[in-house]
Amino acid sequence: MYLHKNLSLPLFALILLSATACAQPTREEVITSIEKWYDRHPDGYELILNEGNTTMEVQSLYRRPEDPQDQLLISFQGMLITLQFDVDLHTIEWTPENFRKHFGFFTLDDIPVGIRTMGWDVHARVPVSSAGSEKIEFLRVSEDEVEFEINWETYTVGGYSTEKHCQDELEIADNSIPESCMAWVRRRHPLKIYFYYQK
Repeated sequence: MYLHKNLSLPLFALILLSATACAQPTREEVITSIEKWYDRHPDGYELILNEGNTTMEVQSLYRRPEDPQDQLLISFQGMLITLQFDVDLHTIEWTPENFRKHFGFFTLDDIPVGIRTMGWDVHARVPVSSAGSEKIEFLRVSEDEVEFEINWETYTVGGYSTEKHCQDELEIADNSIPESCMAWVRRRHPLKIYFYYQK
């Protein structure tokens, strides 16, 4: 019996250590991780996207015949880049000139930053919801390939806890989110996204 009790102590310590290691990071720990991320990218943040790690598709919006609109949707690690055009993309020749002519704006959602914190959804955000042609350059466009470069900036990196009570608060419109449920570090930071997709 005495031996059994002694053998149970290391096992209890191991269970306690495992539970501590798996515990969700606190808001302060997430903020520290974000600060370290900024330190690792002192000159800005760059993403390189290609056909090996992204998907690309054309989506036609509901429209009147005299008001065609298409979107080019690009997905990468949970991020969605949406390019808006004032034309049916199936009816024009795919060239840089035609893309520039018919391009309206683009949006960036859930920019991945590679900060892995269990129980938190962390990403970067841009200053406004969309940007125009001044932030994107179409380099090569054809029926076989699309290449462009986005030069913008992020204004904050952070996110929300995935704990149920935090997610419940997020689902309520205009609700005040508890500080413990969110972690953001606001800092203007250069952002460059290079995209090349070959069909």
